[in-house]
Amino acid sequence: MDINLNLCNLKSVEKDIGKLPKDLAVEVQEFLNGRNGKLPLETVIKIARWKHYKTKTLGLHELLQDATFVLPELIPKPRSLDLEQRILKLRNQQDQKDYNKMVLNISKPIQTQQKKQAPLTSGFNFAVTLFASVFVTVYLLSAFVPVLALRIGIGLVVGTIVLVVEIFLAVRAVQRQEDGDKQIK
Repeated sequence: MDINLNLCNLKSVEKDIGKLPKDLAVEVQEFLNGRNGKLPLETVIKIARWKHYKTKTLGLHELLQDATFVLPELIPKPRSLDLEQRILKLRNQQDQKDYNKMVLNISKPIQTQQKKQAPLTSGFNFAVTLFASVFVTVYLLSAFVPVLALRIGIGLVVGTIVLVVEIFLAVRAVQRQEDGDKQIK
């Protein structure tokens, strides 16, 4: 592990470079000449111990002040081919499980349930349409036709016409759906 040091951290060591042990002096001199800013951690600890032993003033914490650690780059081991194949197989199995879970609710029973509810919904829709058309016609004609029985009769005729149109559209939709089901099969 290396440490990025500021040169000001080594000012006190630089003036005592001649007093340092030979191997330590060479490392510090290379660092000062190269000015690359990186010094091995072991060297910094040796300098701190030597300085503390000689002067009892400078500690390791003072040398490491404003310094940053440069950790070695982690090089991952290459994976074996068997491991890669197993990972791929497991990933495919997980994807298949996720897909099966996602499409679990898309099946015939829901369509059958919708087909069972369709006549009930259509019947309710027809009744509401008939009632609404009769009511609206009777209400709107109150200003023009004073006789209630005549307004109700006109409302029933309009309601019947609307009901016939609704039935025609419903039958047409059912035929289209059956034609689409035949094409799918």
